[in-house]
Amino acid sequence: MGGWPVDAVGPEAARRLSHLHEACFPQGEAWSAPNMRNLLAMPGCCAWVVATDDGLAGMVIARKALDEAEILTICVAPDYRRRGVAQSLIERMSESMKCAKVERIFLEVRADNAAARSLYAAAGYNRCGFRANYYSDGGNAIVMCANLSDSL
Repeated sequence: MGGWPVDAVGPEAARRLSHLHEACFPQGEAWSAPNMRNLLAMPGCCAWVVATDDGLAGMVIARKALDEAEILTICVAPDYRRRGVAQSLIERMSESMKCAKVERIFLEVRADNAAARSLYAAAGYNRCGFRANYYSDGGNAIVMCANLSDSL
């Protein structure tokens, strides 16, 4: 396991989640606190965080539908990158989803984000699709998926 303590949070954490998202994504792509609150109030939507004394080190938000789930966003504060935070988040989220009878998890990742693609591959995700011009700047996305019965 990545080694960081990971906790589940709900809509009450929307402001903190939004601040972290703003620190991790380009202007215009970050999700606002009201958007986070609304998202986390939806059935099947869950969030997990790694909290430190100085704030949130990372978060992952996923949505479950029947026996499948999708990672909607994952981010790690710049000062905590490459320290196992994302790995801890993915492992905890995967364990929770497996307990909830999810069999397969999907995500989209920028095609040019080699570090993220490597992280997901190490966590058992494989390429299962492609989305041309997926991002607002025209960037392409690779769809990756993991079968939970094959992992953990």
